[in-house]
Amino acid sequence: MHPVGINIERIKTLIELASLFDVSEEMLQGFIDNHDELVARVLMLKNRSGEYRKIVFTKSDPYRIFLRTLSAFLYEWYSHRIPDSVHGFVKRRSIITNAQQHTQKKSVTNIDIKHFFESITFKEVHGIFIKVGFQDKIAGKLTELVTVDGVLAAGFATSPVLSNIACLDLDEDFKNLANEHGLIYTRYADDITLSSNKEIPSKEEIKNILIKYGFEINENKYRIYRRGGPQYVTGLSVVDKRPRLSKKFKRRLRLELYYIKKYGFMDHWAKAIKRAIDKNTYPSRFSQVAYGGWGLEGFAAFIHSVEPKLGSKIFKTLLKRGEDEMYW
Repeated sequence: MHPVGINIERIKTLIELASLFDVSEEMLQGFIDNHDELVARVLMLKNRSGEYRKIVFTKSDPYRIFLRTLSAFLYEWYSHRIPDSVHGFVKRRSIITNAQQHTQKKSVTNIDIKHFFESITFKEVHGIFIKVGFQDKIAGKLTELVTVDGVLAAGFATSPVLSNIACLDLDEDFKNLANEHGLIYTRYADDITLSSNKEIPSKEEIKNILIKYGFEINENKYRIYRRGGPQYVTGLSVVDKRPRLSKKFKRRLRLELYYIKKYGFMDHWAKAIKRAIDKNTYPSRFSQVAYGGWGLEGFAAFIHSVEPKLGSKIFKTLLKRGEDEMYW
């Protein structure tokens, strides 16, 4: 039985499934029949590592709302099983709580899972819906709705929670490896971190666990940081007692604030987007977070949560610009 008290094992028809998610049977059938038409596959854009990635989203507002509802339903199931080691796509956890686990360690190893969402196949997603409690036929229908081209759809609201459920056994295996070697293990989406005051397991041991679950290491992002030098976890420095913003981030922050003062927020953001389009790349992660994702107020709040003194200065700087200019 699902945690909200619904006996989903009894759902056998599309009309019963539609009722569960508060949509009409006709609408749900339309999502299934017109799936390819409702999904947009955007131009492959180059990321910071020079690799190309397909951006997928739905063009239908009702479909998007349905996916959000399904995501919340799945999260309720997952919320009773969340490993302590998982910090990505989990309420009240963040890159900060993730990094905090690895402060002041002798060695820190970062492993990036290559093509994370795309490595989770139709068959695996179908198995997830079976695990949650749906019957085979209904699980198949749901899998059709949350996958694109036979894999988990990067960009759909359901993909974060489905990826976490898909990794439950992987997280357990890494936890066992960590216990065996006296390590700290965490995962933030596709970013795995192992840290210790002893030695880290060999790359082969790490690879073997990933291969077991259909993943592979992104060799370009495999990093081992030793004590005495810089150490980073999900973009934050973990050399000190608590996570801090990196020097590179702070330099970029000062530069961005300078340009905002000079050109105004909207003009500067428009230029950042134009540069990305001209180069056929994403806007930088800094730009996405500062301007596109959280908005400046949320961005300043993030800085404050990591380094309160610096965050307070940023708030004061932004407030001087006025509400109309800053578009909060």
